Amino acid sequence: MKRVLLFILLLSSLLSFSQDQYSDSQISKPVSELVKQIAEENILMDSAVGGAGMRPKQYDRFEKLKNKATLKELRMLTNHPNGVVRCYAIQGLILKKENSDIFFSIIKKHLNDDEVIETFSGCIMDYELVSDVFLGHAQHPLTYEDEETIINEKQIRELDSLLIYDGNKESRRRHIAIKNLPATPQNYTIVKSIAMNEGSESTLVKLSEYHKEEDLEFLYNQYDSLNSKNYMVVYYEIAANYAHPKFFPLLCSAFKNQFDNNFLDSYETAKLYEAVASYKNNESLALLSIPFTDITDADKRRVHLKYTEEAIIKYNDKIYNGLLWKLWEEYDILSYDGYTYLKNLNPEKTYTLSLENFKSQRGTLIGHDLMIVFLDDMYKKEPEYINSLVVKGIKEDTTDRFFVYLGFAESKKDYALSMLERLEKEADYYRYMATVRVLISFNDSEINQKILEVKKSNPNMDNIELDNLLDQNGIH
Repeated sequence: MKRVLLFILLLSSLLSFSQDQYSDSQISKPVSELVKQIAEENILMDSAVGGAGMRPKQYDRFEKLKNKATLKELRMLTNHPNGVVRCYAIQGLILKKENSDIFFSIIKKHLNDDEVIETFSGCIMDYELVSDVFLGHAQHPLTYEDEETIINEKQIRELDSLLIYDGNKESRRRHIAIKNLPATPQNYTIVKSIAMNEGSESTLVKLSEYHKEEDLEFLYNQYDSLNSKNYMVVYYEIAANYAHPKFFPLLCSAFKNQFDNNFLDSYETAKLYEAVASYKNNESLALLSIPFTDITDADKRRVHLKYTEEAIIKYNDKIYNGLLWKLWEEYDILSYDGYTYLKNLNPEKTYTLSLENFKSQRGTLIGHDLMIVFLDDMYKKEPEYINSLVVKGIKEDTTDRFFVYLGFAESKKDYALSMLERLEKEADYYRYMATVRVLISFNDSEINQKILEVKKSNPNMDNIELDNLLDQNGIH
């Protein structure tokens, strides 16, 4: 019992932060002045804000604070009475490479720092808990140059555990921690406890991942609550995890009603389609077939058919194979995962459809990357035919398909001559710049020399951006 009490006391001390630990006397006058200005502005701003991406004066103050303050001062400022100052202090510690153990202890101390501050990043103004700002910086690199966080994976898992058991119920990071919690038998008790007592959306979804019959009625009865809060996406995720007949009438109603709504939430709609697809039966097949026949507007139909393909791929089953082939054959709707699935299902038919896409100039709605995959796969079967197709495409194609042929030819020096011939007459900036980049990537001095010769003979290539590209690669 004594050990339990000692643990609780230690945990409480870690999870509490107190502003009475802050002392102005330990902060230099220049730093104090900057802190005062930051607190008066009282918004946590990034380096670029607003539509024009302007650098705000508040961020300039932070830069000065980071440069002038010592590590000791920044540690002290994490206890400052103003939440924005505390958040800038933690950023400063990261950029000044604070000791990871010290940083970790500061993060833990602020785990329930529930002051709400205003934030401004890019065009987005928002409100966040100070604790969420701290945790965000702890769990993700602060700059693009940093590949790792200042704390390690073990420490991140410890923070997640503390958040789940004793974190602020309004914390966004707590919801993320619950969402990422493995649905193991060991975690079931805490997940169910939070779901029953708090009803947090992330925990309801997590509880449904256990697929327990004893929880079905409780989760099914969340409909009214989630619907009133516009959290139907959570209900769809629960239904998808169970795929139980009890949920299907509600899904059926929601699915049919969505076609009257011209302002769909893309994420919610995607989850609705996934929930339906999870049933893998004749009833779900009938619902997923509706967009093919009942939507007359081509653009609107295409949007819904994309949701159909994504849902079918996530919950792939032979009952949906006919819809997948139809999506490709009639509507050019195909993802990489869909292509891989169909190729494993019927390689010959997949090859035939891929070839038809190129011969008929169809497939313009299929992504360039996937079209390059088509070429790669077809090349293995008919290298001579595909080679002639690519050579002709590089030399003559004036549509966006040109970039597919060029993408296929990357790292294949045999096509360099065709590219150089194209450059002799090319007038389009994007095509000749892309072609030159591929030719440069071959790192061949002879090819580089031919680029210069062609550039001299083609007045369309007299361009400062091209000159800079060649100079950057030492081609003169």
